Amino acid sequence: MLALLGGAVGGWQQTKRAPAAVKPVQQQAPATKPVAPIAPQPADQIDRLTSEPYTGSLSIFEDPKRDEKLQINRVMDILRIKEGSHVADIGAGSGWFTVRAARRVGERGAVFAVEINDEYVKHIAERAAKEQLPNIRTVLGKEDDPLLPAGQLDAILLLKTYHEIAEPIRLLRNARQSLR
Repeated sequence: MLALLGGAVGGWQQTKRAPAAVKPVQQQAPATKPVAPIAPQPADQIDRLTSEPYTGSLSIFEDPKRDEKLQINRVMDILRIKEGSHVADIGAGSGWFTVRAARRVGERGAVFAVEINDEYVKHIAERAAKEQLPNIRTVLGKEDDPLLPAGQLDAILLLKTYHEIAEPIRLLRNARQSLR
């Protein structure tokens, strides 16, 4: 199961039913005849870089109220993350979700912490050692490929990351191959 946390994503909305976390948004018939699509102009292009590794302070990810605000235990319940699960955290940052998932999946499970910033990968590895969580595997992914093992994961989480991905469709297709 794949979860994107951080808002609605193109034509999909959150539902209250589990296990289906999202459902298609119903489209109404247009009131008028469709018109030809407007071709984007060079001036319409957004000049914002995406898939650039965040290089700021990791402290922004460690707000004590983040557990409650993001309802991370509820998210893990919806994703059916339990003892023995194999999970990926794409855009892991400081490892905030990674360590919480690692505690939940236990010794028989594994959490793959994927980052495109090698300094953060090192930070997560050090944090895993310090917190004695040997079930955390760090992965230096690519902008469009998380480089996860094929067919081995029960769930993938992108927590407040999707909007930073330059080629989200390609990344999600590559990530999908890792699901069982």
